[in-house]
Amino acid sequence: MSVNRKRFSEYLQIALLCLCVTPIAPAMAVDGGLYTKERVTLAEARRSPTPANLRRLSEIRFRIAQVLAADAEDSDATSVTFRQFLLYAEAAAKLHPGPDGEHYVLLGYGLLRIPDAPHSLETAEDSFRAALRVSPWNERALAGLALVLFAEKRYSEARAQWDALFNALPDAVTDSRLLAYEASAVAADELAEGYEALTKLSPRLGEQGGVDEVRHHLCGSLYLGTGQKKWKTCAVSSEDSKP
Repeated sequence: MSVNRKRFSEYLQIALLCLCVTPIAPAMAVDGGLYTKERVTLAEARRSPTPANLRRLSEIRFRIAQVLAADAEDSDATSVTFRQFLLYAEAAAKLHPGPDGEHYVLLGYGLLRIPDAPHSLETAEDSFRAALRVSPWNERALAGLALVLFAEKRYSEARAQWDALFNALPDAVTDSRLLAYEASAVAADELAEGYEALTKLSPRLGEQGGVDEVRHHLCGSLYLGTGQKKWKTCAVSSEDSKP
């Protein structure tokens, strides 16, 4: 088994970046009536800015943001539609966090699409943390925060965040999230910590081939990097398991 640590880390970071441009909202049919509802509800909220009216306005703007996000899925982040999406997502979140903080979650994932824009990652982190204050075990918020931490090059914190998510919600473990976990462990130079954390998690996951694959990657790299006998068994078993 031969692994070039630097190239491997670069590959994982590129692959992880791809996770940030996956759809951030379900596809929805454009409903022109939503804009009419927004105007009516906005007028009501201005006349009587009660919590109920503000929440209704927030929900309508959230639905518009979902439509715009779906429309902008294949567009460049500089497109008019995407910019409109961000404006509506931010407006919705400022008025009300939404059920389980989902208004903040939508905004956070939108900001992850423009990691190089000024303050976008900082604002995305604030958005995910705001969602978690509403619902501490919101799966999408926990995963989004891990992605932000990685994008901010806070790799050790990102790995710890994935640990927290996987341990709290084992059903949330997916192949793409395992790839993100591995990228975080490699970038943080925490291969042993990552291997041990996934080993503890394995009994709770049952048949989860992705976990074993990542464990073997980490173990093989540790054996090659250190030559320590304690990593030899799993490194060899990784080679033997290949077809």
